[in-house]
Amino acid sequence: MAYQDRYPLQEYAERSVLTTWKMSYEQVRTVEPRAALLLDQWAFLHPGEVSYGLIEAYNDDPELVVGEEEEDEALVADELSFLDAVGVLAEYSLVNSMEDKGRFSIHAVVHEWSLYNIADDDTRERLCVRAIRMVAASVPPSSVAIGLQEAQRLLSHARLAARRHAKMEQVTGLHSELHQVAYFMSDWESSQEVVSLYLRALRGYEEALGAKHTSTLNTVNNLGILYADQGKLKEVEEMYLRALRGKEEAWGAKHTSTLDTVNNLGNLYKNQGKLKEAEEMYLRALRGREEAWGAKHTSTLDTVYNLANLYNEQDEIAKAKAMYERAVEGYEDVEVDCEAHIAYITEQLSLLGGTDGEADRGCQAVDPQPPTSAADTATRASAVAVTDLTNAPNAGGAAPVRHRKRDFLLRVLKR
Repeated sequence: MAYQDRYPLQEYAERSVLTTWKMSYEQVRTVEPRAALLLDQWAFLHPGEVSYGLIEAYNDDPELVVGEEEEDEALVADELSFLDAVGVLAEYSLVNSMEDKGRFSIHAVVHEWSLYNIADDDTRERLCVRAIRMVAASVPPSSVAIGLQEAQRLLSHARLAARRHAKMEQVTGLHSELHQVAYFMSDWESSQEVVSLYLRALRGYEEALGAKHTSTLNTVNNLGILYADQGKLKEVEEMYLRALRGKEEAWGAKHTSTLDTVNNLGNLYKNQGKLKEAEEMYLRALRGREEAWGAKHTSTLDTVYNLANLYNEQDEIAKAKAMYERAVEGYEDVEVDCEAHIAYITEQLSLLGGTDGEADRGCQAVDPQPPTSAADTATRASAVAVTDLTNAPNAGGAAPVRHRKRDFLLRVLKR
């Protein structure tokens, strides 16, 4: 009897489907207000997966101020509460159960209606803010691997939350979260949505912290890398030069983050065919990284590798061989998996193995492209480095920025 009272049968034969959904929603809100709020929230997230993971990450986020939200607006506190709330939605056919236990989905039309159903602009803004924060809180640290399936699910939520946010210019104050989401998305795509996220993060940092703050400059640097992925070389150079000037002023010419941007400029000039300028940037980055981290640090070796490829393209055989030999010796000693680079370098050394500095290229019609998972890919500033970089040591220890070393090559090698 109690079950029937909670989920009363309703006949809507004479009503439109929109009226049916509206009446179901109002009944849900009466039975379990948290369930109605959950449906409202998912209007700003992807309907293909409704699960507790995003909510758990948001609830556990140490950056979330306790008491920031009114108690009656808080989402579910734990997984049992989530399952209870989503179970109510399922009883009223507003969500669908999936084969995976604890996962649900929302029909695309119901999802669009749920956004339309939120008439209050303030409520929309609040839900939009929370959606961005939920996605940002779910992005794993750079040191933690993420599976392809999990990444695809998070990307779906990130894309939809970004599209919703793009239509709400009045929503401000999310620059750190927007940067975090863009940083994650740019590991998998170079879409205009990611550019828009970075631009909104950049505007937010400029307004809140100033044009020369380290977080602003990191965003400029990362935006340059994204433009490089899109082939917009003019915009790339503008971003890199702006980041370089700012970092030199903020941290000095020999700071590791400054050197990362110098290395990025070397990559750009190489791609533009400005080989003299590329060599100058690489040599500057190499000298600085040797001083900051030592000759065997992976960042130093990456620049050695870049120089080897540059000299190889210019047919400076002796220089290319010397750099390749130094790079492969260093990569063999580090703990990071560099099998792809070692294999490529070994192949190049065999091709460059002719006597008197002449390359034996007779067996090769076209030079193979070097792996680009680390060395030839630009270095991005960490999304969480709002203040960390300013206080980071400039020598020894881990670098305050990380390379875009995705697991793509490793996945290919293991196939």
